[in-house]
Amino acid sequence: TTLIQNSDHNSDQELQNIQRLIQLNVDGILISSIAITKDHKELLKKAGIPVVVLTQDYEDGISIIYDDYHAGKVMGEHIGKKGHQKVGYIGVYETDKAVGTERRNGVLDGLKEYGITPVIGKSDYSFLGGQTVARELLEKEPDLDAIICATDRLAFGTYKILHEYKKEIPEEVSVAAFGGYDESALLTPELTTLKFDSYGMGYLGAETILKMIAGVLKPDAGEIEIGETIKIGYFAQEEQHMDDSQRVIDYVKDIAEYVTTKDGQISASQLLERFLFTPDMQYAPIGKLSGGEKKLASIATILSTEPDVILMDEPSVALDQTV
Repeated sequence: TTLIQNSDHNSDQELQNIQRLIQLNVDGILISSIAITKDHKELLKKAGIPVVVLTQDYEDGISIIYDDYHAGKVMGEHIGKKGHQKVGYIGVYETDKAVGTERRNGVLDGLKEYGITPVIGKSDYSFLGGQTVARELLEKEPDLDAIICATDRLAFGTYKILHEYKKEIPEEVSVAAFGGYDESALLTPELTTLKFDSYGMGYLGAETILKMIAGVLKPDAGEIEIGETIKIGYFAQEEQHMDDSQRVIDYVKDIAEYVTTKDGQISASQLLERFLFTPDMQYAPIGKLSGGEKKLASIATILSTEPDVILMDEPSVALDQTV
């Protein structure tokens, strides 16, 4: 079961959500945070469960981050190469180290290579915030020919203000941002945006949490406590090492010759039959199996250890369609 809490870019609400999940005795927490504060660190340190932080650098544990600095630098260089001279930048506050500091510094360094010093404004993450700061920048520098926004949502607000000011995009003012949200394609003209792989980051984070719970991956700090009588089985998506010359039946028997089920004991051969391995297939070398059949054999060996809990990382990936 997956429990999802939405903090809507509110750090206090995020802390409350983390505390609530800890009280619910969840097995692990995956956090996509706008900031890792002192309060976050204290709370996560006391949690006693696996924690993976996304988008922010978490020196006391495991984090998965984007390269915000170089993403910003590439964008700054892109604007410079296009010949823009009067540039505005709408960033977010420095409490968000990834977007508010690293991404901003990258943009500034990229622009600096082309002799550009931008007019800078700071906002929260909202559509309204984007409007407010875009208006402020245009009041300071009415002749801006490009505006870079720290996020796509800020760019949405910028588009609205430019339309109000009757400035053509991109003929008079170019707009660029970061995120690559699906809804960004609805803007007219389409927004120039640097897309981050949010799906990939979330997937990697979830996979990391599973490995930590299963004991495959150790935390950088602290300990994960698992009950002495709890046996965990873990099915990894990655290809498991197998001796292609070994027979399938022997591969399972190396773990256990008999497995206890709710119906009593069954042999390794009977277990394999439940996974659609015929007698001929059981006595064939592993090298003769398809990729999906190898996955099934791996699952059979996990079951033969008689685990209390099985964590499966997308078991359907690479399985044969007929299984």
